[in-house]
Amino acid sequence: MVMTDIKSDLAYSTLSQLGYMILGVGSGAYIFALFHLITHAFFKCCLFQCSGSVINMAHHQQDMRYYGGLAKKMPLTALAYGICTLTISGIGIGSFSIFSGFYSKDGIILGTYNYAHELGGLGSLFFWGPVIVAYITPFYMARSFALTFLGKPRDQHLYDHVKEAPKTMVVPQLILALCAIISVPWLLPWEQMIEVTRETLVNKNVTWIQGIPTHAEHHHIALPLLFGLAGALMLAVGIWMYKDGFGKAEYLLKKVPGLKLLYTWALNKFYFDHLYDVFFVKMTKCFAAICNFIDKWGFDGLVNVAGHWTKGLAWFTGAFDNKVVDGLVNGAANSARAGGQALRTTQPGRIRVYVSLLFVGLVIALMFAMTLVTG
Repeated sequence: MVMTDIKSDLAYSTLSQLGYMILGVGSGAYIFALFHLITHAFFKCCLFQCSGSVINMAHHQQDMRYYGGLAKKMPLTALAYGICTLTISGIGIGSFSIFSGFYSKDGIILGTYNYAHELGGLGSLFFWGPVIVAYITPFYMARSFALTFLGKPRDQHLYDHVKEAPKTMVVPQLILALCAIISVPWLLPWEQMIEVTRETLVNKNVTWIQGIPTHAEHHHIALPLLFGLAGALMLAVGIWMYKDGFGKAEYLLKKVPGLKLLYTWALNKFYFDHLYDVFFVKMTKCFAAICNFIDKWGFDGLVNVAGHWTKGLAWFTGAFDNKVVDGLVNGAANSARAGGQALRTTQPGRIRVYVSLLFVGLVIALMFAMTLVTG
C-alpha cells in the first residue's frame, strides 16, 4: 500500500495471493487453493504485462508518482488492468460474480471459516487473517490503478510521449483479461465446488468437516456477500483517495495520529530486511569470523606447529646422520685408506729400500735388547 514502483506493488500482491493458496491447502480447501492458483496465473500475468506495457511506453519509468491520466493514452491497457483489478479484488454480488477471483479467493476464506470454527479460540486467526487481507487487496489494487490511469498527469513530459502499446503487447493482455473472467466455475458451479470440497474432506477422514451441513447454508451465502461488497467498498475508497495523486493520502498522514508511524513501518517493509540483516546476515558473518579465527589459530595453528616441529626434527636427524653417523663411517674409511697409503710406501719394490729398513729394524732391536740387559 506504500510502494511507488508499479512492479514492486504487484510483486508484493503476489506474495499475499500465494499465502491464500497455502492457507487453502492447510485448511482443507485445497480444491479452491488449486483453483486460485489457476485464476491467479491469469489475472496476475495480465497485470504484470500491463505494467510492462506502461513502463515500456513511459520510457522505462516505473515510479507511479510520475504517472496519472494514462487511461486516455492507453485505453486498452487500462481496460485489461481494470478487469484484473476487479478480479483480484474478488468483486461480486451475493454469491455471484463474473470475476474468477471472487470464487477462488472467497472459497479459500470459506474453508478457513470452517477450519477456524472447529478449532475455536486462537484458531479464529486462520479466518480473520485472510479476511483482513481480503479488505486490503482491493484498496492497494485500486491505488495502483488510480495512480497510473486516472486523474491528471503528474509528469507532463512523460504523458506527452506515452501512447498505446503495440498490438503484440495489447492483444495478449486482453486475452488474459478475458480468461480472468471466463475461468469462473460455470461448468462446476459454486454450490457444487463446496460440496466436492466437503465430500473430499469427509472421504479423507477430516473429522472437523463432519458436522458441517451438506450445503453449508448458514454461512456460504453470507460470507461471499460480505466480502464481495466489502471489496467494492475498499475499491471505491482506494480510487477516491488516489485518483488525484497523493494529496489525500499525505493529508491523512499529517492529521491521523499514528498513521505516519504505520506508514514508515510499511515503507520499510516491516523492517524485515533490517531484522534479516541483523539476525541472519551479520550473525552469520560474525559466526564465520569466529570459525575462521578458530580454524586459523586453532586447527591451522596445531597443524602448522606440528609441521614446523616435524621440519625441525627432520633437520636434526638429517644433520645427525650427515655429521655423526656418516662422519664415523667416512672417518673409518678415510683412516683405513690413509693407513694403507702409509704402508704402501714401505713396499716400493726396490732392494735397497728393503735392506735399509732391515738395517734400521736390527738397530732398533739391538738398542732395545741392550736396554733390557743394562737395566
